[in-house]
Amino acid sequence: MEREGMTVLVAGGTGTAGTAHVEALVGAGYRVKATIRPGKDTATLVRMGAEPVEVDLRHPEAAVRALEGVNALVVAVLGRGPDGVRDEEFVTRNLVDGARAAGVFRLVYTSVYLADEPTGVPHFEVKGRVEDYVRKSGLRHTFLRPATFMEGLNAPWIRASVEERGVLASPIALETPISYVSAADVARFAVLALEDEALEGATLNLGGPEAVTYTDLLSVMSELLGHRVEYQQIPLKQVEESFGPDIAAMVRYFNTTGFVVDAAPVAHRFPVPLTSVRAFLEKSGWGER
Repeated sequence: MEREGMTVLVAGGTGTAGTAHVEALVGAGYRVKATIRPGKDTATLVRMGAEPVEVDLRHPEAAVRALEGVNALVVAVLGRGPDGVRDEEFVTRNLVDGARAAGVFRLVYTSVYLADEPTGVPHFEVKGRVEDYVRKSGLRHTFLRPATFMEGLNAPWIRASVEERGVLASPIALETPISYVSAADVARFAVLALEDEALEGATLNLGGPEAVTYTDLLSVMSELLGHRVEYQQIPLKQVEESFGPDIAAMVRYFNTTGFVVDAAPVAHRFPVPLTSVRAFLEKSGWGER
């Protein structure tokens, strides 16, 4: 896809992945629109150089209107409300249908690693169903399947506890290996997907340069902060009570199998250097206080 004169709509433009997609696409020279729920603050999107599109994507006709005049669609939506999985599937199907109706040239879908596997994690498996829907739609597409976003380590309740109390609290077991990936890296692959015809129909499993355990995280955080960081495991029952059974299912799956992506196939094929956890934390200002 030629960048000049092309308009890309980022659906879910204010989430972790969506914000990264907006930044990467604007930086690559595309005209970028980004959806935002009605009534939400649009200042961040405007500051990033995107055109906010206030829309309730639960309404099919609204999705079609949002996609009028758009050449490519990058989807990074998450479900909302008491049944987030059902909401996510409904909204994303609306976007796919709207893209077909509006004659959108290309679709890049931000899925999740192992979306097509029986993990028992509802908000993973819903993305597998959406992938099937996209395939059957006939739209030219690429699936990005990131593992765990590094940005989660900057969540206020995690970072404040580590920096102020020296405690990394998590339900993830100490020796569970996880492939953390930077959302910015994932977004660079979205740009590639729009420009490299070889990526049409491709599925890219995306993780960082190495799998990391909480033991590894404690070591890196302690070094950057200059003081010892201790680990505190949060009981799974507390996770389920606070965040619901879906998140508890994910934690249970991680602690049983890990969540490790072999980054080598993608890293060897494409010129996108993968960010390490240490580099991400340093860039995020850990240790500057």
